[in-house]
Amino acid sequence: MIYIKSIKEFLFFSGIVVYGMFSYPFPQFIGLGEIFFSLILIYCVGGRGVANLFGGGFVIHRQNNAAFYQTVSIIFLILITMPLVKSIVNGWVLGDILRDVVPLIYIFIPLCLLHLNNVKNTKLTEMLIWGLAIAGVLFSIRYFIEIRQSPLSVGKTLYLDNLKYYPYEPSVLFSAIFLTLKSIDVLKKISLVNCFKSFVFMVGGLIALSSMAGMLLRAPIFLYLLSCLIFYCVTVWKIKSIYVKAFLISIVVLMLILLSENSSMVFDKLLEKTYVTGVNNKDIELVGVIDVITGSPSTFLAGIGWGGLFLNPVFDDNVRFTHSIVSFFLLKAGVIGLVLILIYLIYVFWISIRGLSYKNLAIFLAGWSSLLIGVNFQVTYKCFSFGAIMLLLVCIGNNSPANTFFRQLFFRIKPLRGERHHS
Repeated sequence: MIYIKSIKEFLFFSGIVVYGMFSYPFPQFIGLGEIFFSLILIYCVGGRGVANLFGGGFVIHRQNNAAFYQTVSIIFLILITMPLVKSIVNGWVLGDILRDVVPLIYIFIPLCLLHLNNVKNTKLTEMLIWGLAIAGVLFSIRYFIEIRQSPLSVGKTLYLDNLKYYPYEPSVLFSAIFLTLKSIDVLKKISLVNCFKSFVFMVGGLIALSSMAGMLLRAPIFLYLLSCLIFYCVTVWKIKSIYVKAFLISIVVLMLILLSENSSMVFDKLLEKTYVTGVNNKDIELVGVIDVITGSPSTFLAGIGWGGLFLNPVFDDNVRFTHSIVSFFLLKAGVIGLVLILIYLIYVFWISIRGLSYKNLAIFLAGWSSLLIGVNFQVTYKCFSFGAIMLLLVCIGNNSPANTFFRQLFFRIKPLRGERHHS
């Protein structure tokens, strides 16, 4: 668990919880929740975070994560300045420009806050894990309060949609996957305390999953099931005790039986949605973006600029966003911007997988599943938690010994003290 030892640690953890309790995934206006969260974030970033963001830490950081700071800072500076010049040339509205630039800074949150992971006694990784998990559950609870339904009603009622999009928040999918996998992980050592922990984690994970099922979010539900399958198979493979294996298998069978009615109804509605909507015209949206950027050589290379509007075929209206980070950066920053953001994402992936082990496998699966939604399917790349999850993945990569996962995969967990070995 997390142990908070300073005011900054307390404020940072509280800020993420406040974000889940009072903020919105895509706010149309700045409320008290956004203001309070922004003040906490600015305090935590501090002067050092700003220096890392705009200067790559060339002066402040000469040893810790220097290559990461310098490489990613260069990418950020190009991405913020090049499209900004296009914005000025095209005369885009300042308010629209800011609504694009702020999410850009969110995406590069690792530059702003990674220095906290270098401070002695600071548990940035733990604060991010549990802050995001709690925030995801809070967003889900707010969703059910908004629609005045119970998580138990999911699948039994009509399509439960609302315009505040709580279940779209990346922390919701992160929470659903991480808490579910954590409920499995703690049962490697069977005790009353661990069974209680597993129950609490499972309830939190199912609340988050239910909110996504309520809005029939197909890709998040698929990634949730895939992550659970991968983690469960690896866990059962690593456990040597036949008793613990049997216990875990019986728990999964029991959960499938209890959730079978709701699950079958949700699955039927997902199939119906797929039959009616297909890919929700996201392929047509990408074609529309390509038509725009191929209008001139400068637009092809540098995009239309931050704050730029385009006629999105999905809405048949002029909007500022697209449904994936790929098409968004292609539109706003051109081919150059798309290449740079992909380099950044690949760099973060390499750092996270370099330190991957069974200990942080649940975080890895939950984190990258949440990021993949924003990369390919939804506008979630504009949320603070998208960048916070990237920061978490960088932290687990930096804090773990390199190249441990595939080696550890073939060394099973030792049985409990006093248990006999079974061949």
